[in-house]
Amino acid sequence: MSKKTIYSTLVFLLLGTTFSAVLGHSNLPTLLEDVNKDGVVNIQDLVLVAASFGQLRDRSAQQDPDVNRDGVVNVLDLVRVSKNFGETAQNENSSYHDIQEYIFDKSCANSACHAAPTNAGNLNLTYGSSYENLIGEIPQNPAAVTAGMKLVDPGSPDNSFLLTKLMGSTVTEQGARMPFSSGILHNGKVEAVRAWIATGAPQKGPNGN
Repeated sequence: MSKKTIYSTLVFLLLGTTFSAVLGHSNLPTLLEDVNKDGVVNIQDLVLVAASFGQLRDRSAQQDPDVNRDGVVNVLDLVRVSKNFGETAQNENSSYHDIQEYIFDKSCANSACHAAPTNAGNLNLTYGSSYENLIGEIPQNPAAVTAGMKLVDPGSPDNSFLLTKLMGSTVTEQGARMPFSSGILHNGKVEAVRAWIATGAPQKGPNGN
């Protein structure tokens, strides 16, 4: 596809975002369309996709313009970013209830990862199981155990392996950043987890939720 065609497509898509902003946003688990991970899907993400048009997906890259994960950056990625223009996280509240609903349920608790039958890392993050499986529990990762970490160490975000995995560890032996296959969480959701742990990782908030 020529540059002229790409630019024409961008103009068309940008016109369409006006209607998208009026009609509302979709429910995205990890904002794959937020290519630069600044917390919102905007023109910068469209530009990044256009700049990589026709390239094969680089799984090791910090920014992944192949937002539909089909292996190549193409017009489908432009369309997807455009349709979700203006999207941000629907809820950044740092309660356990919200973290379960907007992070675990959407990005972690599926049969291929942290749910039955796989229960990767011997960890089940489904509703009704995640809290007792996280609080004060010892990780399966030997490097994290050696460092004295807990999956969630109430009041100590830096000693909580859950947060380390969501942020991405600088220690190779602690494994890859999570979620592994659905796209990394943007900063707002990661900070919600940090805030929840810092306040003691309560199961219920002040309003009982």
